[in-house]
Amino acid sequence: LVAIVLMSAFVRADDAADKKESPKPPETVKATSDVLREYESVDTRIEATRTAELAMNMEVFSTLVVDTILPPGTRVKKGAIVATFKKEKLEDLIRDAKYGVQMATIALEEAETNLSRAILMNDLDQQLAKQAWARAQEDADYYKRVAASLAARQAEKNLESSQFQAEYAKDELDQLEKMYKEDELTEESEEIVLKRARRSLDQARFYLEMAKARTAHVLETELPREKTNQEQSLARAKLEHEKAMTSLPAQRQLKELEVQKQKFALEKQQRELEKLEADLTRLTLRAPADGIVYHGQARRGAWRNAPGRQARVIEVGESIPDEAVVITIASLDDLRLRGEVAEKQLAAIRPGLTGVARPTCDPERTFQAKVTEIGNVPVEDGKFDCILSGDRIPDGLVPGMTCAVKFLVYENKKAVLAPKASVFSDDDGQSHYVFVPTADGHERRDVKVGKTKGDMLEIRSGLAKGDTILKSKPD
Repeated sequence: LVAIVLMSAFVRADDAADKKESPKPPETVKATSDVLREYESVDTRIEATRTAELAMNMEVFSTLVVDTILPPGTRVKKGAIVATFKKEKLEDLIRDAKYGVQMATIALEEAETNLSRAILMNDLDQQLAKQAWARAQEDADYYKRVAASLAARQAEKNLESSQFQAEYAKDELDQLEKMYKEDELTEESEEIVLKRARRSLDQARFYLEMAKARTAHVLETELPREKTNQEQSLARAKLEHEKAMTSLPAQRQLKELEVQKQKFALEKQQRELEKLEADLTRLTLRAPADGIVYHGQARRGAWRNAPGRQARVIEVGESIPDEAVVITIASLDDLRLRGEVAEKQLAAIRPGLTGVARPTCDPERTFQAKVTEIGNVPVEDGKFDCILSGDRIPDGLVPGMTCAVKFLVYENKKAVLAPKASVFSDDDGQSHYVFVPTADGHERRDVKVGKTKGDMLEIRSGLAKGDTILKSKPD
């Protein structure tokens, strides 16, 4: 018995030694097969393909205060009034402008009448200036040819006549004295006659003296002065003629330009009046088509506030900036979706891809949405514009509402899967491989990987369903 026990002990010791010497085999896993799907989601907004923006675009008037406005979401027909603005200040401006145009019209008519008169007067003044110049030349020529010599001769003749008168008086006195010595008249009578004759002689001699002085003055002073006066008058007449020939046409042109300026000013006032009257019609906004009312402006499916405003809804009494889009009428007949695709999604989401859209307001009311266009350039950093057509968009969805669109971008119903931890990669991260057990141990096998599913990795080549690989990297 003891011998048997001892032998059993030796056998167990040998078995333990054998087990200690044999290495433990590595753990393995098998490649499995399963359905592999990958999805991408895009957040979108419902957008109307046909919209009409109602902006003020005023010509002159800029004090825009809301008088009435339909609330957002109101359904309207073409031609319906959607907003009005207070008109009182603009109507006052139009009234003042009309008065201004009327006054300017009357002033222009008066100016045109005065211009017609001025033209006639201008022509007459030119004729008179020409006549005055011609007469001045004639007078100067006459003085030079005739008047000067006649004046000199007249002075000489006057002197000569005075000399004759003095001689006649002296001869008469001499004859009387001689006669009275011979006749028998009384001395008293003789004395009276002789006194008269002597006085006549004395007066004739005085007139002769005056005639000599006057003749000398005429010849030495008056005639040279008159010659100078004639020369100066001719020079002045020439200057006046030249001035008239230049200034009169210039004055006429200035008056014509003044009338043209008044015409231009009147036309400008009329244009301003027309602009004000056109602005008056713009203070009433009408729907250009059937649709739904939105306040503000849509950009790429998103509604934005008017510049300088905080709230999207416009209230009565608010002031609106000129040229701002006040209301947008969106048609509900043809809606689509618009969103942004991340740059990393571009490889998967391409035009033609169809997904399932779920409205945020009612996720159960799904509908099909197809990508029709992807932007070529980013609309913002890392995001590209994406437009989708909606197949039978449910009733009740309107522009501005949001939908999440989910796309199936990859599907493999018989994907070969292996644990991520059992697939290894070189430092470059491009090549992948696994270890396959062999009779002698294991060997490296290169594989191509694809998508991931949880902690599993798709093996596109290098493994088949049921293949065994090492669970971890061998030492």
